[in-house]
Amino acid sequence: MLLHCAHARYVWNLAVEQHSHWYQGRKAAPGFAGQCRQLTEARRDNEWLGSGNADVQQQALKDFAKAKNARFTSGFGEPSWRKKYRHEGFRVIGTDRVPELTDDGSAKLNAKTGKQVMGRSVVVHKLNRRWAQVKVPGCGWVRFRLTRPELPKAKTFRVTLRGGQWHVAFAVIPVPLEAPDTGEVIGIDRGREHHGRPVGRAEAELPAAHREGTRAGP
Repeated sequence: MLLHCAHARYVWNLAVEQHSHWYQGRKAAPGFAGQCRQLTEARRDNEWLGSGNADVQQQALKDFAKAKNARFTSGFGEPSWRKKYRHEGFRVIGTDRVPELTDDGSAKLNAKTGKQVMGRSVVVHKLNRRWAQVKVPGCGWVRFRLTRPELPKAKTFRVTLRGGQWHVAFAVIPVPLEAPDTGEVIGIDRGREHHGRPVGRAEAELPAAHREGTRAGP
């Protein structure tokens, strides 16, 4: 897995270097699709790079493309260099193919062909109550400790090395939480002294000092 980390870091840094040469008025640097084509050529010319997994290296380019697009909103700015022993990790896309479903549970069909849309899924097997295993390309089955009772249903997962320990994190969409609904109604009394004053149960739950302040007249 250290080799996967090295390949992902190498590809990421190549993308950073490539985009660092861009300046105003010059042709834009290639995007994700163009960099994937360049990666295919680089894997043919570089034996060390070609010995690695193509999906892991492409996911590094995808991470870079996402970081590049989110540089103005993420707060981290432009993607920067990754260093050995500090940024050790890689992302893996699932190898299993499963039929995708719509929100109502029906089969998701391709708009042009009408065929069932197949999505990727991570291959995970539960060993016992505490342990499970996930399939990492080039490494086989890797055991990890479960932190939740159910197995993760994800399309991708990320492997990182921190403090001499390996960690795996699955990209899972969280289940939406329902808002509490008691059926009670809370009114708002708008006055001259205060912009808003809760009436009913909400007022009873306010601190005593605040309740006295809201009742004070002009």
